[in-house]
Amino acid sequence: MKMRLVLDELHPGLPEFDARYSFRCYINDENDGSSACVLSCKFPEVKIYGMDVIVPYSIRESNDSIGITATYTLDPTISCVYELTFTHLDCFLYDDFDGDRPDPEVWNLGWPWGININTKNNSMMSGDLVRIEDGFLVLPAVKKSTAVTDPETGITKTASYVASCVNTLNRVHIQRGCVMVNVDLHKQGGVLFAAWLAQVDDGYFLLHPLDPERSRSGELDFLEYAPCWGEKYSVTTHYYCDGKYSTAYSKWCDVRGIMNARNTFGVVRLDYGIFYYYNGELVSVYKGIACTSNSELCLLMATSFASKNSIHYAGNFTDDMLPLESKVDWVKMYKIKP
Repeated sequence: MKMRLVLDELHPGLPEFDARYSFRCYINDENDGSSACVLSCKFPEVKIYGMDVIVPYSIRESNDSIGITATYTLDPTISCVYELTFTHLDCFLYDDFDGDRPDPEVWNLGWPWGININTKNNSMMSGDLVRIEDGFLVLPAVKKSTAVTDPETGITKTASYVASCVNTLNRVHIQRGCVMVNVDLHKQGGVLFAAWLAQVDDGYFLLHPLDPERSRSGELDFLEYAPCWGEKYSVTTHYYCDGKYSTAYSKWCDVRGIMNARNTFGVVRLDYGIFYYYNGELVSVYKGIACTSNSELCLLMATSFASKNSIHYAGNFTDDMLPLESKVDWVKMYKIKP
């Protein structure tokens, strides 16, 4: 009799959170489900629920791998072992916003690539309203008449609404590793909060049609959320395909509690996949050409008025909803340990 244990998805897990791994058991190459075998592990900290294995962060950090044993329920002498391997990550940035202003060695205030005007709803992205209050980085969205002169063209641009943005361009970059943010999201309308990683040279995946290496992984949106969507948010991997056209892999993530409290959102980019997490739970996986990019990425976070969308209503808001504020409790970045 041939017995085999198969892991549904190898992923690194999010630092400081438990990681869930789901297995399937095959007997003579047929999937017999959880009734055919019992899983076990020599580490008592590892919890097993049927075919799901929950591995604490401490175990993943202190071991390169652990063995998961499957024993045939009808004959305990028949078993097999799956060696579950781990990626070790080292935290190199932890900002809990305990000062009186954003750390200038980490953060730029505002949009990093010129003036950002949304003509569809007469709004502008700015850093003027960003502040730190009670240990939170506060990103407001308000109704406010604003005029800004473009230093390159001399043209003055105006807007009736102001949104907030911060970024780490030319301050802190990451290639492979992990970024996590803990945020208390605003609660009304189609105003969007987003956190994403963008290429440091220009931020857009559309600008290098003849340079696949630079464009392979242009933008990793690990959090896009508007309260009108309810208990779900969007994650998207943008990239260029063979230098000929841009494309994106996007997924709606159904989650609980996103509107009720602070939650942690994260992304891990490795050479075998890009993994998106909500409070430590794996919610989306991308595996493709974008994983092979060595591009440098910076972090952006923004409360944005977005664009009106007849399907998902992002960009729909009324003046009585304003001002709105999203509050970031902390940001962490990790690199892969050598």
